[in-house]
Amino acid sequence: MTQVDFYLLQQAEPQARQRVACRITEKAYAAQQRVFIYVETPDDAKQLDDLLWSFRPGSFIPHGVTTAIEPTLPVTIGTSAPPELDAQVLINLAHHVPDFFNRFSRIVEIIEEGHEVTLRQGRERYRHYRHQGITPSTHHLT
Repeated sequence: MTQVDFYLLQQAEPQARQRVACRITEKAYAAQQRVFIYVETPDDAKQLDDLLWSFRPGSFIPHGVTTAIEPTLPVTIGTSAPPELDAQVLINLAHHVPDFFNRFSRIVEIIEEGHEVTLRQGRERYRHYRHQGITPSTHHLT
């Protein structure tokens, strides 16, 4: 069964969702899990690609954008369904649930509570997972 975790952020600072995505990616990488990060646009992919190199001094997470993917990379970023990788974790930074979500054993959703549009979209995704028979877990981050 797919595990879905919603992380609720109280702060609404620039790149807050992306920074949390980087932290979660780092933990998954340390646990030797492959990660696919789903984003809306190529610009979003580029920003996250850059942030993964710089979000924390000393961190190293081998990754790439799906247009230039190496099959051995543990972390990939993309705007469409990933190639048939054996990634276990999907970090969804898009505003909708991707059609391919059920290919992953764990899905991470990151929501900014102080941003009304993002919060509304997050609630819609939560309902979607519930409709699929999945009971998401919720985690409050400060």
